[in-house]
Parts: sequence; C-alpha cells; structure tokens
Amino acid sequence: MDIQVTNPRIYEVRVPVQPSNYGKSVQRVTISKGSSDPVLNVMGISLGSNCLGAPTGGTATASTPSVCPGLPVVLNLTGATVSGSITYQWQASTDGGLTFSNIAGATTVPFTARPTVSTRYRAVVTCGPQSGNSAAVAVAVLPTTATVAYAPGPICLPAPGTAGTATPLAATPAGGTFSSTTGLVLNASTGDIDLGASAPGTYTVTYNLLNACQAVGTTTVTLVRNTPTLAYLATTFCRTGSTTITATPAGGTFSSTPGLAINPTTGVIDLVNSTAGTYLVTYTSASPCPAAATVQVVVKSDALPVFPTVLTPNNDDKNDVLRLKIADVTGYHIRVYSRWGRKVYEGYDAAQGWNAADNSAGMYYYQVSYTDCAGRLQEYKSWVEVVK
Repeated sequence: MDIQVTNPRIYEVRVPVQPSNYGKSVQRVTISKGSSDPVLNVMGISLGSNCLGAPTGGTATASTPSVCPGLPVVLNLTGATVSGSITYQWQASTDGGLTFSNIAGATTVPFTARPTVSTRYRAVVTCGPQSGNSAAVAVAVLPTTATVAYAPGPICLPAPGTAGTATPLAATPAGGTFSSTTGLVLNASTGDIDLGASAPGTYTVTYNLLNACQAVGTTTVTLVRNTPTLAYLATTFCRTGSTTITATPAGGTFSSTPGLAINPTTGVIDLVNSTAGTYLVTYTSASPCPAAATVQVVVKSDALPVFPTVLTPNNDDKNDVLRLKIADVTGYHIRVYSRWGRKVYEGYDAAQGWNAADNSAGMYYYQVSYTDCAGRLQEYKSWVEVVK
C-alpha cells in the first residue's frame, strides 16, 4: 500500500547556542516568515540540552589509601553532576599532582585502577562542550622491599666495660623496626647497636616495615674485639744475647720507650745494643680493630765482659787493672796465676780487680767466675801480659 505524505508536515530546526550564553535567560524568540510562502507555519520551541552550565567535578575517592603494587583500587566520585549527558575520563599523576594524563579506557564510574607507583587520580566530568575536574585522591603504593646497612667491614668493639654505639648508615624506607640474632643488643626503633653490651661474633640484622606487602631487608654485622697478649720468658735481662717473645694475634708491631733495641716486627730485644734501664714494650695488633698490650722489662748490667790482654800498671788509667767492669753480679771470684802455676792474686770484689803492682812483668793466667744478673753462672779463663 502506498502512503502519500501531504502537507501539513512537521519539521525540526536545531538552533545552536554558544556555551557563553548557557547561563543566561531566554528573553524572546523571533521567527520571520517570508511573504512568498503561502503555507501556514505552526512553530514550537523546546530546550534541547540538560547542560546549561559547566558540570561539577566533585571529589574522587579510593577504596583504600594504600596498596601493594599492581593490586586493585576502586575509584569513585562524590558530589559530581549527574546527568544522562555526562561523560567521564579518569586521569593519573605520578609527580604529586603537577601533571595529569588520561588513563586509556578509564571512562566509567566507578573505575578499578591497578597502580604500580604512588599515584594521584582525578576524573574529568564533561557535559557537551564543558567539563570540570574532580578533586584528586592519592593512593600510596607500598614498598615490597627494604634495605638496611651498617658501615662496611667489621665493627670494632670497645674494651670491656666501655660504652659504644654503631648506627645504621641506611634503613629504607623509613618507619620499620629492627631485630637481630642472639648476642647482638640493638634498639628496635633506631637500629643502633649497643657495642658495650654486645658480644663478638657475626649477626644477622633484619629490618621489617610491617606493611601489607611484608617488605623486609637483612644485612650481616660482624663485631670484633681484639685482646692482644704479650709475654717475654722473663721480665729482667742482662745485656747479653737476645730475648724470646710470644705475642698474639700474629701480625702486629712492637715498640718501646727509648733506649731499648727492639725489632718492630718480631719484638726480639737486642740486649747487647740496649741501654740498661726499665722499659715499657707495646704490642699493637694489626687491623681490623687494632689494640695494644704492654709489658715492662728491665735490662741490667753491661754486655759480656771484655778483659784486657795487656796490663800496664803505670796509673795512666789505661789497662791498669784486670777487673770485670760489669755490675749486678754476685759470687764474684778471681784467681791469677804465674806462668809456673803459682797463685799470685785472689779476689771477691768485682769493682777492685788485680793491678799487678807487686808482680813482675811477664805472662799470667786467670780464672773468673760469677753469677750474672739473670742468675746464670759465668766462668772465664784466659791470659794477660804484664808490661812494666
């Protein structure tokens, strides 16, 4: 069946209104009809849009203020303009709200985001050619890892009874708590190690953020206390020979007060080239954690005696007397014999000796015995020629 459309007909004519006029009242509408148009026109006017002004963006909300990386966060709006003509676009900022960028496909309310870094979100609410931005909401992304560090290498413990503290060089992110294996005494809030109360050893320090992502960092701390030892076989020596020493741990250096000839590497004392006196010997252990041990030693008397081979008893103070010339001896005994074996002198005073004043020139033989300053018996036999 054919349907023929004849007049009258109804036509719709859309009249665009500039956005700048959306907020204004309509004062009048004027329609002009040309005189050459014989058709009766019936006019009607209606408002064809709900967006008479810029929409309200409202406030963005998040289902949680913090989340582990990649987990869902539901974004929503409160206080925004609601209309069938409204469209939405969610935006994100990772620089603290300085700049926002559109999130692809994020055009619904609510919208589920999965941030991997801390992000601010807002919605752009649009109606027609106008739009408004919501207040942004911040979602913090919690760390999944933590770090903790102390000074590299061993930490030196102070002497027993002495206080000391070792502070972490780094503990990130801030806000965690510290714990350790047994034997290490540390502050759970700051991580400071109480060196005075901790024992030497190697420990594991754990830094725990206690967040939903279970961020944990660990490090190893080694505490060292060197307690070197130093000992000689005796503390009193004669100026004869050298000394035997024990020192631990190995690898340290030796020093002393002036006058003592000591090897800085081995600690052996060259008694012959040392001056008689009382000395303080120090042994300093090597790194890490150098420490010192000290001992007092006494060097007595002179070196081994040197007897002259010629006596010239002329009172010129040169080879006038046959005597010991060393101190700190006991039990001194000297006997002098002529070349025919007749004893011509016997004495018990090391400082006096034999001057051959009552004897003729010629060859003589002598025996000397005494107990030295170290308690050892010393005996000498030799000859001397008297020249007059």
